[in-house]
Amino acid sequence: MATIQYDRERESRAILLSFVKSIQERDIVTYEHSRRVATYAQRLARYLGWSRYEAYDLALAALVHDLGKTWIANDILNKSEALSKDERRTMERHPA
Repeated sequence: MATIQYDRERESRAILLSFVKSIQERDIVTYEHSRRVATYAQRLARYLGWSRYEAYDLALAALVHDLGKTWIANDILNKSEALSKDERRTMERHPA
């Protein structure tokens, strides 16, 4: 039973890491932001006494917190001027 649970967790982590790779390939700025968030989250978790395992899982979750941005058009993501109301709504609607 424990082996099945371990295999599921390993597969889940592999899936999350494939999402991270997608973010990295799609938008390096979002990827680097996610890496920083993951680092802060992991450090905070360890400071709060979480196990290394729990802190690692939190870091993985932080890495994919902006996964929904991969479905937003580049012209909105990379726009240097202020976003229009419609563009802002698009950004705010992105899932996770």
